[in-house]
Amino acid sequence: MSPKFSPEYIRTVLLIFCTLCAACFFSFQTTSSQTLPLKTYSSADGLASSVIHRISRDSQGFIWFAARGGLSRFDGYEFTRYRFSNQEAPQLVHTVLETHDGVLWIGANDGLYRVERTEATEVKPASGTIKNGVRLLNTKKVSNHSFWCMFEDKQNRLWVGLHNFFLVENRDADKITLKEYPFNTQENKDDFNSSIRDIIETKDGSIWIAMVNGTCRLLPDGRWIEYSVPHIPTFMNPFSIIEDHNGLIWCAHSTGVFIFKPDTIDELSGLLSYSVRSYKISDQEINNYGTIKYPTSPGVMLKLKFSEEKSLAGGRAANSSVEKLFQSSDVDILPALKARGFPIE
Repeated sequence: MSPKFSPEYIRTVLLIFCTLCAACFFSFQTTSSQTLPLKTYSSADGLASSVIHRISRDSQGFIWFAARGGLSRFDGYEFTRYRFSNQEAPQLVHTVLETHDGVLWIGANDGLYRVERTEATEVKPASGTIKNGVRLLNTKKVSNHSFWCMFEDKQNRLWVGLHNFFLVENRDADKITLKEYPFNTQENKDDFNSSIRDIIETKDGSIWIAMVNGTCRLLPDGRWIEYSVPHIPTFMNPFSIIEDHNGLIWCAHSTGVFIFKPDTIDELSGLLSYSVRSYKISDQEINNYGTIKYPTSPGVMLKLKFSEEKSLAGGRAANSSVEKLFQSSDVDILPALKARGFPIE
């Protein structure tokens, strides 16, 4: 005779079974996230240098590496090294970007270079120019200015920055025109190290830059709003900025990682052409994998403190300085620390 079970007994067994399956699943997920397979590439594999300043993917799927020793491209199998001037010494490349029209832009220490559309599409080197394994890329030097970062917004405008912030005009000309957008006041400009290391555009059309004081926001009407981070006297350096899925701004800085909910454009309607927003700083320590309580309204800036962080003189962190922020579809933000990286939910 087959055993008979009450509905309550069956529901209890199913609940226990589902609970055990969920526990096993999340245990597997956590273990997998901690043991991701990694392959390390260096100059021995064909990279121009092991010191990488910027990584960019073009429309053909190639990965470009702007490095201290030049420009490299990865096709999924091997690296190709490029130079783009006749000088023999390795070039210091700060950044590389492909714009919507297929043009490749290269920001080097001696100026800004442009690879024309036909060349950018097929990435053809100049014929007979391979020397010591390095190909000469057909480029045109369009500016003597050097830039750390470049960004193309939704309106296809090209922004560039180093110590100043510019909009690139006459992009097809032999020599481009730069329109400056000053982002600091004259009274603090003399003692203000205005290094720009990252540029993004948020959903409301604002352009944001990561700079020494923290972040600066260019509103669509041309006004600047500065969101400052705490100052330390010895070392201030911006690294990365990103907007997450919830509209929060993340800023990776030498003084820490800061998260805040920015004011809406309507809330900033009464401010002047340049204004500084002073937010209250709230510290929160996190472990290698965990959740945090995010700011829900403007006025508070959350500063993340990593559990393994040990402070050094001047406020710098030992081996846990976050120098890049990444965003994925399943994990909101992945801070890349000097020694490691882990997701934050």
